[in-house]
Amino acid sequence: RPGFNPQNAIALSFDLGLQGYDDAKGRAFYRRVMDRATAIPGVRSVAATDVLPLALDYSSNTVYIEGQPVRSKSEMPVVTPYSASPGFFETMGMPLRGRNFLPNEDKKDSRVAVVNETFARRFFPGQDPIGKRYNHTGPNDPFWQIIGVVPDGKYNTLGEEPKAVVYRPLRYF
Repeated sequence: RPGFNPQNAIALSFDLGLQGYDDAKGRAFYRRVMDRATAIPGVRSVAATDVLPLALDYSSNTVYIEGQPVRSKSEMPVVTPYSASPGFFETMGMPLRGRNFLPNEDKKDSRVAVVNETFARRFFPGQDPIGKRYNHTGPNDPFWQIIGVVPDGKYNTLGEEPKAVVYRPLRYF
């Protein structure tokens, strides 16, 4: 159980930075790709992400939960971050409790996130995490508000132990 449905899925990869695209040109390219892919007969759902599951990307961020005691950076827990477009969870066949990202939440000032069940259990035991807030540095920086929860999945390998994961809106192209 990888945590997503790989049947009838197709992945397309591109790095617009290597082609010299700035953010505006990248966003326009992204919109054209999404529109064209959505128009293909038989396509049910289209989304974008910075990293596909099982892609062997080992990125991590520290996490600070609002209201928790402040720790040194070296003592802060670590989570795996991903960025995703609206519709990502539906496209991947990942049930979402709460709400999805909205198209206008790809701006820098939008600070919403979806977390997995391991994140929810580890940082909010016995509580509903939706509406709770976190950031990656401490109490003096802007917080991200949790808007949804998805089941755990496999992120790097099929044999890995569950890990805390956070999804944020895909912002840069």
